[in-house]
Amino acid sequence: MEPIQVECILTHENPDLDAMLSVLILKRFGETQFPGVGTARVDFCPAGKLPEGKTAEELEREGILAVDVGGGRLDTHPIDNAIEGSKRERCAADLVAEAVGIIEDPSWHTLIEFVRLQDTTGQSIHSKDYIHHIATLPNILSGIQLRFKNDSNRILHEGMNLLGIIPVYVEHRNNNSPDPLDVQSFLKEAVDLYLDTRGVSLDDTQPVWASVLDWRRRLWDAPSTAFSSNPHDDILSLSALVVGLWILEKADRQKTIAAFNFWMDLIFERERLWGNAIEEFDQAGVVHMIRNAHVVAIISKNGLVIKAARFRAHADIIIYRDSQSLATSILLNRRGILNKFSMTNLAAKVRLAECIEENIPPNYSSLYLPGMSHNWFLHQSESFLICGSPKASDFIPSRIDINDLVEIVITEIDWSCKMPIKYCPDDFCMEDVCPFYPLHAQTCRNHAKRTSACGTGSTLGLKLLKALHAQKKQNKG
Repeated sequence: MEPIQVECILTHENPDLDAMLSVLILKRFGETQFPGVGTARVDFCPAGKLPEGKTAEELEREGILAVDVGGGRLDTHPIDNAIEGSKRERCAADLVAEAVGIIEDPSWHTLIEFVRLQDTTGQSIHSKDYIHHIATLPNILSGIQLRFKNDSNRILHEGMNLLGIIPVYVEHRNNNSPDPLDVQSFLKEAVDLYLDTRGVSLDDTQPVWASVLDWRRRLWDAPSTAFSSNPHDDILSLSALVVGLWILEKADRQKTIAAFNFWMDLIFERERLWGNAIEEFDQAGVVHMIRNAHVVAIISKNGLVIKAARFRAHADIIIYRDSQSLATSILLNRRGILNKFSMTNLAAKVRLAECIEENIPPNYSSLYLPGMSHNWFLHQSESFLICGSPKASDFIPSRIDINDLVEIVITEIDWSCKMPIKYCPDDFCMEDVCPFYPLHAQTCRNHAKRTSACGTGSTLGLKLLKALHAQKKQNKG
């Protein structure tokens, strides 16, 4: 790869863990391969849309390096619904680390691998003990995104500061260096001081403090169980961050305590919203049991209801709509009973339903493909299908009712079920004038067998049906 002169790093707005680590690695190690990147400014754009419709290659010629966006050399997202096979199970930070030569660096390797798994499969820490998830890097990063929502610069800055501590700790651990401080004693003292300054009693019964106090009790009564013993989880723990920062700040107790208090604020903010999400899910979550699979639907402004659905209902697939932004997500757990579920088939049905709601003809050739089609983005991992996200503020909300989305999802789990009645009459099959007919879906074939009558009238409107039918003939020609 020829060196590229860089004046600006471009990534998506509301940067996530992958974008944060990508930028951090570039600025730390990228100067040889990308001269100027160490001092380059960072700009942000909506996910999936580069400025002025330019390609990543065109931007590079202008000194702008696109990272985790735009489908270029440092991004794994599809370009024009196509993705390089070699990128399918990788993340941007993985590509960046390879480009600058640190992908096997022992101080960074485990962190890069965690980000890759988190980005491609949704993997968090390995432990299933909820206490182990409280005082961790993922929770703190979630708190950063909650506190500084829509302030992309601040999210990136705080996230990079946090991630930069971990390799310091890993190097210390790998070298079997003497412990620089008694971290258990430090944490006990620091957490009690934190709770005291915020007027929180150890006997406080308020639900918002429950998980933090449970973790504090574990820290005092059984400190060896306060954090996960998994070596990969260890580098993501609050204790690792404290040790790493202590080393970075040359044993400056005041700076370490200040950072600890900030992290605890972020953990508390996230845990407060988590408690709200549990309560909200218990009240408003709708669970369908379909062939032993848990299909969950919920509308909320609190995105943590997604995790609540997994925690409370062991959700195999979740249909979530943000009540404020109207962004919609369909998220699949591939490690459960739906490990062979087809997100590509589902994407085709959902995208086609969106065309019907929008009263526009579909592009049948793109319905199954990864990337963006008809306002719905299918991730290359085929683990989620989304219409809008915090990373793309300019999205067009879906017009499909969430209950119709649930019915569409169910047709890919149980083929004896039919499409929603607004798209498919109960008592007859529209066959070749139905917009779903070209998909040759098993659920449609089953419905056709169940019904003998055939017609052209439906709630879609005859005019739209004829237009769609005409386009289908044109596509065949």
